[in-house]
Amino acid sequence: EQLQKDKLAKTIPVVMYSSSELPRDLQLSFGAGASLYFQKPTELSKLISALKEIFTMDWEQPGTIREKHLTDGRYMAFATNENR
Repeated sequence: EQLQKDKLAKTIPVVMYSSSELPRDLQLSFGAGASLYFQKPTELSKLISALKEIFTMDWEQPGTIREKHLTDGRYMAFATNENR
């Protein structure tokens, strides 16, 4: 939330990395200004795959990344292409 209050820092993309699967935590994270919510995978291979995908996203446009995770007025957690 503090980053969103600062004009310069507001441009920094924020990725929430959490083990929580609670919808409330996800919505609070996006509400606080997160660009992406990434749930910790249980397997190392899935973590590596997810990080590769996250690093190739267009972070010049974090708002676009955020919008892609909005469905029917609710934000969704990031899922790798192999988990969709």
